[in-house]
Amino acid sequence: MVEEESAVVSAVESRRREFAIGRTCARSALSKLGFPPCAIPGGPHRAPLWPSGIVGSITHCAGFCAAAVALQEDYVALGIDAEVDEELPSGVLAIISVDEERQWLAKYRAVIPRRRFA
Repeated sequence: MVEEESAVVSAVESRRREFAIGRTCARSALSKLGFPPCAIPGGPHRAPLWPSGIVGSITHCAGFCAAAVALQEDYVALGIDAEVDEELPSGVLAIISVDEERQWLAKYRAVIPRRRFA
């Protein structure tokens, strides 16, 4: 959408493509809440500027884009992140997770050994 293009006008083609796909995912998510298609411009720190009453997040990494949205009356904030499925550097998991999450990961590493979890 035209209102979004200024955010990536000087970006390389791959960045413009992931930006457009992320916004498409966001519009799809908004439609599930009953919102009509709309522009989702970027704010001063590149964060999406959601329609009034919406919180949400857009993420992308190599080969993957996603968006999640919710009504602001139900959630104060919403965040998602996707990363390439690679081993985390030593010590990072302890910084980015809480004990409960690490226990969950330990449990499911054994149940689903072919899938890497953190």
